[in-house]
Amino acid sequence: MTGPDHGSTPAARAAAKPTAAGAGTDPARDAARLAALPSRADGTAYLSGWSLRQLRALAANLRLRGVGGLRKAELVERIVDHTIGYRLDSTALRRR
Repeated sequence: MTGPDHGSTPAARAAAKPTAAGAGTDPARDAARLAALPSRADGTAYLSGWSLRQLRALAANLRLRGVGGLRKAELVERIVDHTIGYRLDSTALRRR
C-alpha cells in the first residue's frame, strides 16, 4: 500500500501487502482474506487499489448480483457489506 494510512489497522495493512501484486488472481482466496479483516474500513482500504475488473471478478465469486453498472466505490461498498459487514452485523445481533 502506498500513501497515507487512512486509519487502517496493522492487520489490514499486513493482509493487503502480500496480495497487492496478486490481487484478483484468485477470487476465492481474495474473498477469504477480505472476510478475515476486522472492520469495514479495513476492507475498503484493502480493495481500494484493485481495478474494476478485479472487483467484478471478486463480486462474481461472491455471487453478488446487479453490480455490473456500479461505479468502483459503490462496488467496493457492496463487496465489503456482503463480506465483512455481514459478519459484523451477525456478531452484533448475537451479542444482544
